[in-house]
Formats: sequence, C-alpha cells, structure tokens
Amino acid sequence: TLPEAVRAAERLLGYCQALEIKVDEGRLALTFSAGVAEARPADADLDSLMRRADRALYRAKQAGRNRVKTLEPAEG
Repeated sequence: TLPEAVRAAERLLGYCQALEIKVDEGRLALTFSAGVAEARPADADLDSLMRRADRALYRAKQAGRNRVKTLEPAEG
C-alpha cells in the first residue's frame, strides 16, 4: 500500500542520514529524496506509475531534499 511504501522509503531516508562516510577531507553527507506512488487500476502500464513517482520525487527535491513525498494530498 502507499502508506507502507512511504514508511519503507522513510526508513531508507533514516539509514542514509545516519550513514557516516569518512573521506580524507572529513565526513561526507548523504542526501536521500524519494517519490512514492501506488499502482492504480487506471494505470495503463508501468510507465504511468513511474511518471507519478517521478513527479513525487521532484516534489520532494523542491521541498528541500532529504524527504519522502507522494502526489497524494494527505502525504508529506
């Protein structure tokens, strides 16, 4: 379901934020943004689902990165 997918993506976000990558110059920060969409009966093919997820990803990046977004008004 969409809420389960959002929770899974938020767990990935947490893992990425906690990841410490040490480089010679110090610590490398990792950012993670995700767009989540749920398959709908009206989807003609996988491409329509992927387009919605892609639009949600750009919504996450525009909102400041390091977040998970959907196109659903109740999310994010």
